[in-house]
Amino acid sequence: KAIALLLYTSVRPSVPPCDEMPNDFASLPPDLRILLQSRSLSRLITHLRDRSDAVSNMNLMAVSGFCRNCLAKWIVLACRRRRTEFGAATGRLLDAVGYLEAAEFVHGEQIGEWKKRYQKKATEEELGRYEAAAGLRAAHDKSLLEATAASDEGGDSYRRTIPATVRTILEADAFGSLLAHCSERSAAVSNMAVMAVGGFCRNCLAKWLVASAREIAKHPDHVEAATAARLHALGYEEAAEFVYGEPIGTWKARYQTKATEEQL
Repeated sequence: KAIALLLYTSVRPSVPPCDEMPNDFASLPPDLRILLQSRSLSRLITHLRDRSDAVSNMNLMAVSGFCRNCLAKWIVLACRRRRTEFGAATGRLLDAVGYLEAAEFVHGEQIGEWKKRYQKKATEEELGRYEAAAGLRAAHDKSLLEATAASDEGGDSYRRTIPATVRTILEADAFGSLLAHCSERSAAVSNMAVMAVGGFCRNCLAKWLVASAREIAKHPDHVEAATAARLHALGYEEAAEFVYGEPIGTWKARYQTKATEEQL
């Protein structure tokens, strides 16, 4: 309970909002929204890396319809969508990012090595849950996931070759794809089920947005005072509305059902 209280306290607005200072996420400047979404994806990736031996991709897929592999694929699809926005040279670098390169970034090591260290043979029960949840799975255009240019950089080419400012935009895009995926499955993917398997849920995504806002606001050298005040005014309720696509109370009334004893 103490841990929960500390977490809740940390994501409440750290300055009281006023009529002259909007505190909703959508009213933040676009570059800040991109940065916050990118950092929130980074927090999710770190969360999953830290639980590589405890959170399996198959089990996460069975309750949420996505896993680490989907995060990698959303990054690749962002590369394809935005390849013409940053000039020809960067476009060629984006062409060299395929699923394997993005998966190495998400998993923290080459996907083959990660599987050897952490992936266990699925039980019949796990396979059954996975197959039963086929309708939840994220769909990806496989024709876009292969690299269409060669990279000379070897391992971890995504992180080492793509400029940081471009990666921020790509990872914000991937975070947006994740939110869209969850929103489309509001009735089928429960926060409790994802929390039980993955140790996070939609609420955590909102809290990571707020935590990222606090982190940025702590550095007055990087943001103006007015912007820092806006970031301090962003609280969990505002971030959750962005994540859920509507006020959290409205979402709960529409989709949240009483947990069963088994779920508890």
